Amino acid sequence: MVKPVTLYGSNISYFTGKMENYFRVHGIPYELKSMQFPAFKKRMEAEVGLHQMPAVILPDGRWMTDTTKMIQWFESQFPENKIIPGDPVQAFLCLIDRGLD
Repeated sequence: MVKPVTLYGSNISYFTGKMENYFRVHGIPYELKSMQFPAFKKRMEAEVGLHQMPAVILPDGRWMTDTTKMIQWFESQFPENKIIPGDPVQAFLCLIDRGLD
């Protein structure tokens, strides 16, 4: 990806920080934008059907939410230097926080 992804979130959000750190580790260019209420809430609900933080908009206009699913998607797009281990048991343990976001 040459163009940066847009990360909508908050500086005080754990899950926004999780995505920012993931992007930094992988060298994925991103731009952090604050979610401006109530206008952004309406826009996001129109695009994805719900309002959830953080949200990523890819350069091609696709929207993504849910940090675990976003990381899994980016892992498939950038296979070098993966965060999620190849070993199934270790991968399971990495994803065990699934109930938190």
